[in-house]
Amino acid sequence: MRMYVSGVTCSRCVERVRNALAGIPGVTWVTVEVIGEGRARAELVLSREIRMGEVEEALEKASQGTPHRYSMAGIED
Repeated sequence: MRMYVSGVTCSRCVERVRNALAGIPGVTWVTVEVIGEGRARAELVLSREIRMGEVEEALEKASQGTPHRYSMAGIED
């Protein structure tokens, strides 16, 4: 699965988003890279279907305590 995340501007953001997505049950592998203009592309390998609510919740938690607000900006299967 490929998704795009907004609010990602630096390597620390990448780490936060990667850790948040990796913590979702069913995510077996994830990589995140900044693609510009405050956006990142995340590639995920899943062992089960995940709900978008799980992704949104994980990104919301990753945003806490930071000046950034991470959110889904698009998704591809």
